[in-house]
Amino acid sequence: MGGVLAQYVVSTAWCYAMIFTLAMTALGQFGLVPPVLEPAPSLLSIWGMVLSVACLVQFAIALFIDRRHEPAKAQAFRPLLRVIWYPAAFWMPSAASTAAGFSRALLRRDGARARWTSPDRGFR
Repeated sequence: MGGVLAQYVVSTAWCYAMIFTLAMTALGQFGLVPPVLEPAPSLLSIWGMVLSVACLVQFAIALFIDRRHEPAKAQAFRPLLRVIWYPAAFWMPSAASTAAGFSRALLRRDGARARWTSPDRGFR
């Protein structure tokens, strides 16, 4: 159970760090961020490019390895540049739901049980 707890804590911390970074970036576009919190301008762009290239290299290697077993996927190199947006499309909703759920759990009144309410699907 310790591993599951550690993974949850790290994931939740990552979620709030991502939301904080996105908020500071958005506020920085309008000049609303204090100078103390402004990152070096080239720092974010360099690491973003490094992550993008690493992601593309990993996808290319995976497609290269799979081409022997699935020749139809050998043609999949064409949409490789669009594939890099998958993590953002996955992580953004994940971060939003984690932040909303964790905040609701912390702000609920003491002694209240957490309950999942789901619409009736006709099963009895």
